[in-house]
Amino acid sequence: MSSADGSEVRDTSASAQLVWRRCVEGMSWDGTTCVGVAIRFTQQQALQHAQKLTAMTGLGWRVPSVKEQNGLVQREIETPP
Repeated sequence: MSSADGSEVRDTSASAQLVWRRCVEGMSWDGTTCVGVAIRFTQQQALQHAQKLTAMTGLGWRVPSVKEQNGLVQREIETPP
């Protein structure tokens, strides 16, 4: 399930029902792909940025844990021919 403009996606497989941005900070969703230039943050800068977004939007943005991020990775093993 995603937001109306497709820029956010709800992870319905997780018990927490987390909402993820489709694109990294600095990039935006154009309906097909992420465009723009990604912004690099240190851990501290990322935490401050999330707090700033929360204050600006009223939404509870935060930096995801490593476990949450690993849950997004699809690992498929293919046997070489």
